[in-house]
Amino acid sequence: MNNEKQWASAWARFQAYRKNLPSFFDEEKIKDYHSLVQDLAVASGEFLNDFRIPPDKIKPKVISVRPRPYGGDSGDVQYSSTKYCDTEFARQQIEALSSYLTDWERRRNRTSWSCWPIRSRWPVRP
Repeated sequence: MNNEKQWASAWARFQAYRKNLPSFFDEEKIKDYHSLVQDLAVASGEFLNDFRIPPDKIKPKVISVRPRPYGGDSGDVQYSSTKYCDTEFARQQIEALSSYLTDWERRRNRTSWSCWPIRSRWPVRP
């Protein structure tokens, strides 16, 4: 753990983000999420890149379709200028990160207490 305050701040911001997920994930919202992942990685010392949204999952959305007419011309598809990620995939990544960090924190708390000296029930005789 690099810094308790840094961890507490990043974890609180992530929890707030998770509780108030956007209805769609455009490039700007994905950038915000990636910033949180980076802050959590720095604060925890863990490698969290597996929980980022990969570039191949961020694509333009279809905004209109013109079907091919009977005359033989080709149809037309128009895409948005902004790229988006599938909402379900983004939510899965966020939930996976939440589960991983919750387990990680549980393990961290358990091992930090194991450093304390154990007192024997029986007196030690010289």
